[in-house]
Amino acid sequence: GAIGWVAPQRRACCAVAIRTAVIDRAAGTLDYAVGSGVVWDSAAAAEYQECLTKARALEDPGPPFALFETLLWRPRCGVSYLEKHLARLSSSADYFGFSHDEKARRAGALASQQTERHRIRLELAPDGAFSFTSEPFRPDRRSWRAILASAPVAAENVRLFHKTTDRRIYDAALAEARAAGADEAILWNERGELT
Repeated sequence: GAIGWVAPQRRACCAVAIRTAVIDRAAGTLDYAVGSGVVWDSAAAAEYQECLTKARALEDPGPPFALFETLLWRPRCGVSYLEKHLARLSSSADYFGFSHDEKARRAGALASQQTERHRIRLELAPDGAFSFTSEPFRPDRRSWRAILASAPVAAENVRLFHKTTDRRIYDAALAEARAAGADEAILWNERGELT
């Protein structure tokens, strides 16, 4: 099937409806079909896995979240790596469809007028609202003990590519580390790569 529009004077634009959800509000149902392209050298297990991967679009998206950046402000030079922080935040906001205003973000990040180094947390809500918190930055220079997390994280977990307030994976790893007498846990994925 196809989805599109037709107009007078022989104008039309149509596209194949791939992985499209059809919602029947009256019946309270959603129809979402997935499939794979079976060819002569296809492997059944791989084709089935492809179907499961496509169906993951309907999984629970998890709890609501905000995006954030942690900035270091110093009296003589302001925010370290400001442009890189703002670019990363903007890229994540675009990816997740968050509203964002560059001027508001920049103004908040530069607003600190302290006499000592501060850690600034810049947080962006989905509706584009920014919040800023600040606290003195006094680094702890003692040694840290880390362990390797006991279970891998999924390499394709999109939230691991962005700084979000959904910290469930990190909180669980930290709790595991603390239970083992360590300060931190190092995450790794199913391919054995450190993340």
